[in-house]
Amino acid sequence: MRKYLTSILLWFSLLLSELHTFWENASKEKVNWIIGKFRPMTIQWNIKMVTDQLWYILIFVAMLYYERNRINKTTVLTFICFSVIDTAMYFINYKTYQYSIVYFILVILWILFYRAQGKKKERSSYLYEQLNY
Repeated sequence: MRKYLTSILLWFSLLLSELHTFWENASKEKVNWIIGKFRPMTIQWNIKMVTDQLWYILIFVAMLYYERNRINKTTVLTFICFSVIDTAMYFINYKTYQYSIVYFILVILWILFYRAQGKKKERSSYLYEQLNY
């Protein structure tokens, strides 16, 4: 399990980053969760800010436990693609697209990257066998 902890934490971080959407239609009443200053925000924004802070912790712990293997490498490559796409969509249309489609594409990318790495490994092991004869 520890071998794949990086991938587990990265996928969990994705779920965590979407947690605030459950309060999208919640009350617009503003509440203060900040101890040092009075900074009232809606519950959705308070949850968004808290989960963003927890997200940083998850990502850094994921980096701490990174082991180079096919699954972790595939997950990292997929999340880099997701981050680039998500950032572009922020500037294009303020992320008003359907995230279910993005997550579906994310899973497809993960499978494609995983298979591509397997084929690359097969090619390199075939060449290694040919050179050692």
